[in-house]
Amino acid sequence: MIRQTEEFRSRFDALLKALRRVIDYRPSRDAWPAAQPFAAPESDREELMRIRRDLLEQAGGTFNSEDLAMAAQSTTTNSSQLAADQRGSGKLFGVRWGREWRYPSFQFDGDRRLYPEMRDVLAALSPDNAGWDRLQWFLQPHVKLKGRTPLQIWSSDRRKVVEAANTERWNGRD
Repeated sequence: MIRQTEEFRSRFDALLKALRRVIDYRPSRDAWPAAQPFAAPESDREELMRIRRDLLEQAGGTFNSEDLAMAAQSTTTNSSQLAADQRGSGKLFGVRWGREWRYPSFQFDGDRRLYPEMRDVLAALSPDNAGWDRLQWFLQPHVKLKGRTPLQIWSSDRRKVVEAANTERWNGRD
């Protein structure tokens, strides 16, 4: 049995009283600030849009869903379905830009056919619902590529980019 000292008992009682005050506290309505919807300052939104435009420019251009459907000679009435299916199957990635998807052009050859290595790269990287993290990965220097960006290496040696992505291998847990 642990012997409690008078000092310990006194501190414990004081702590218990303070805890009860916190639990029993009921602020008046006037104590709460008026609820206002959260909105980022316009300057923050503008800055984010500027950064994203810069990323798309660094990527060397993009295609939209209709561009890809036309290149594939798709006969579907929903031109976005082809790209959505390929995005869903992990063959390509896009970035959400407003209400549409933009697909960085470096994923495609001159005939707008997907490079097969893109699937391996995307499988290694963690999921990214809006695509911006993946785009940023391609644009940042990587130690496995001796400080060059995956995009700089992509056109000359896609295998090295796949190897670099595999060092980031996502294991399905966050």
